[in-house]
Amino acid sequence: MLTPAFHFDMLKQYVPVYNEVSQKLLDIWGEHADRGESVEITKYLVSYTLDVLLRCVYSSNSNCLENKDMTPFLEGNRELAQLLIKRLYNPLLIFDWIYFNTADGRKFLHHCEVVQKYSEDVILKRREELLKTSSKSRPKRKYLDLLDILLSTRDENGEGLTDTEIREETITFMTAGHDTNASALGWILYCLAMYKEHQELCREEVREVLAGRDTDDIIWEDLSKFTYVTMCIKETMRLYPIAPYVAKLSSEDIIANGQRIPKGTWLGVGIHAMQRDPAVWNDPERFDPLRFNTENSKKMDPFAFLAFSAGPRNCIGQRFAMQEMKVTVAHIVNRFLLEVDTTHAVEPYFHAILKAKTGIKLKLTLAPM
Repeated sequence: MLTPAFHFDMLKQYVPVYNEVSQKLLDIWGEHADRGESVEITKYLVSYTLDVLLRCVYSSNSNCLENKDMTPFLEGNRELAQLLIKRLYNPLLIFDWIYFNTADGRKFLHHCEVVQKYSEDVILKRREELLKTSSKSRPKRKYLDLLDILLSTRDENGEGLTDTEIREETITFMTAGHDTNASALGWILYCLAMYKEHQELCREEVREVLAGRDTDDIIWEDLSKFTYVTMCIKETMRLYPIAPYVAKLSSEDIIANGQRIPKGTWLGVGIHAMQRDPAVWNDPERFDPLRFNTENSKKMDPFAFLAFSAGPRNCIGQRFAMQEMKVTVAHIVNRFLLEVDTTHAVEPYFHAILKAKTGIKLKLTLAPM
């Protein structure tokens, strides 16, 4: 029922959203560049990706980069992820009647209420809009959002989703989509700042694609032309997979390396280790985007690169994520020269997703045209 929301015809309408929000981000970073300041980029990227998703999921022009009213929503999402991981490390807290009587459990419920209320209010308002007005008299939006699709989708029996189901799906997409993309963008920009020759090749490619235009706005047709940008994104996600570890439940008996794994077994998949395995990748610690060129991709095992998982349970939002990252990276390298702030140590931190423990600081200067 959700698959139509991620069809290319749906995704292409979001490109102007990326352009608009990217411009706000570039303007803010431009002020830091003018003052010669290093920028801790991750906090801005979290607000940026949340702003994009609020527009694409709810058509909400929240302007998270500047609007402090969204702070409770941002804080709620971040705290929920941290509390969830903390709970997983304590087996006693698996029992709800214990957990929800602890300080962390009460805090968890509070943040759930904040996040859920935001979604419920938007859904209620949209349902009222649909009930009160005819299709001809409804205010026209520039694009269909995920909420439109969830409200109109029907199963084979003609049944739609309940408000609770819609709320859960939109919150899942919001929670899974903004923090992951923010972290991925942070690592991508960090790698481009570390390996300036690749940054320059990305910049040359972007400017070649945009050549002769009156505007730097990116259009849908440009995305397939950003081949080197795409290779750099994938190589970063090989080295810094945002979901470094996932769990799968075996749906049938499996024979692996001569050993029987019974149906119903939980299997841990260490993606971070697998994507740096010298048995799979030549010189795996080296940043080499050409691993993902057309020729090398044809030779690659389909399960060697698992940044979005693989198989029928892979990431439903991977096209959306790749599209957003291409547009964002293209805008940033077109505007700025990126350099690592050597006074700030960048240390990977394995949490619900792979983050930089104390953030990522970069020095930004305007790129000569």
